[in-house]
Amino acid sequence: MADLNERRAWIDTLERAAARAWPPHEDAPLSGWRLRCGGARSRRLNSVRTARFEGSEVRPAIEQASAWYRERGLPPCFQLAEGAEPAGLDGRLAARGFAIVTPTTVMQAPAEAFIGESGDGAAVELLAEPTQEIVAALCDPSWPADIKAERAALFARIPAPRRFALLRADGQPAAAGICVADGELAGIFSMRTARAFRRRGLGAQLLRALAAWARAERASQLYLQVEDDSPALPLYQRLGFEAAYAYHYRELA
Repeated sequence: MADLNERRAWIDTLERAAARAWPPHEDAPLSGWRLRCGGARSRRLNSVRTARFEGSEVRPAIEQASAWYRERGLPPCFQLAEGAEPAGLDGRLAARGFAIVTPTTVMQAPAEAFIGESGDGAAVELLAEPTQEIVAALCDPSWPADIKAERAALFARIPAPRRFALLRADGQPAAAGICVADGELAGIFSMRTARAFRRRGLGAQLLRALAAWARAERASQLYLQVEDDSPALPLYQRLGFEAAYAYHYRELA
């Protein structure tokens, strides 16, 4: 039981750090849950955080949460990690027609594992502010302008200490990522390499540069979230990241 409690406490620690690092523009409490709204084509920003439930009846809480999202033009969505409350919530949502979407693994690695690592000599720019160039590099070019604007607003909300990393290749912005330090933890977010520059090791170079910055901020543990079908998963595994826990969303169409 002690091991289980320790595991759930660690999951809660990582989830709280991620919530601070990836802040919605609006949130509200509901029976111990947190309702989050932030646009930007991010389910984490637009879902119920279910780590705690302090209500007496779950059915009306689900209905209230669903209404809250519908009022904002969003599909009702719940994030469910190990230890989500109340027990049996996943099954209750399934029975109401909520489908599983975006299974995700949270991975972790000690920051010191990247000491002495180096890339091919290309310089990684680390900036405290999300410039227009970095926002463009972090966003999928197929996204419409309103989603890109919401992402830019999200990046501006990310609390310091933070760094936006940009790596150029052939004179062009080729890869970008974000690191947010929070005590002993540092989260890696929005790692993206432009299609024309993939399979050159740029993602690994970015990650090493961000890890070095995180160590300078006295973070000892890195974490990141990767969708289970992401082509980046093998890269993180090769770099020494290991699975910490998994979560998924239940979303009502």
